[in-house]
Amino acid sequence: MNDHWNAMHNILLVEDSEECRLIVNKTLNHPELTIVNAVTMTEALSHLQKGSIRFDLVLLDLGLPDGNGLDLLSFLQEDNLDIPVYLMTSKEDLASKVSAFSLGAEDYLTKPVNPIELRARVEMRLRKNAKQKHKAETFRRGSLLVNVPMMKVSVVDGTSERAISLTAKEFRILTFLLQHEGRVYSRGQLLEALWGDNTHVIERTIDSHICGLRKKLGKVGHYIENVPGAGYRLNVK
Repeated sequence: MNDHWNAMHNILLVEDSEECRLIVNKTLNHPELTIVNAVTMTEALSHLQKGSIRFDLVLLDLGLPDGNGLDLLSFLQEDNLDIPVYLMTSKEDLASKVSAFSLGAEDYLTKPVNPIELRARVEMRLRKNAKQKHKAETFRRGSLLVNVPMMKVSVVDGTSERAISLTAKEFRILTFLLQHEGRVYSRGQLLEALWGDNTHVIERTIDSHICGLRKKLGKVGHYIENVPGAGYRLNVK
């Protein structure tokens, strides 16, 4: 990977061939890149639905032990997960390629994939991701204006703007829910995504932080919804 990158990137590799997984992991090995390996479609779906890792790219084989990779592409489209997908498959027929692109695949690589070509394509995609992420560092959702690098949040009301002072945890919870708008996360999922493996934090801690966050947000506190028996989601309306 290029040394000028200064941020971590995450790739989900969905491939049942151990040999292919080893080649891809060796080809893309870099301190700034984490590759999460999934052997089956079920395993891949688990990683995607958990939401604790934000993937920058999915490398997907079509022929999986428990299903067709095209079904995973359909899931990504239906769940509005904006993750670019590169297919790596031995299927060279036109019908497979057309189906893949119609379901949202961004690239189609035929096996055996040349390691140099794979590395170049992945680097290009991640550079593009980095540029898009930089543009999205300051964004607005409804009446909320968020500056991620500065950790600043404001509520916009017409031409006026009210700054809100949030703790680091409150800011992380808010930006996480904003980035996954409309999706419901359980307390456990939020803890895993925001606290990692810290076993000393209990699930009710989330309730306390969200209660404080809602109060600070004032009239837009209702953006954060409590879904009974499920968890929380952010719904700008």
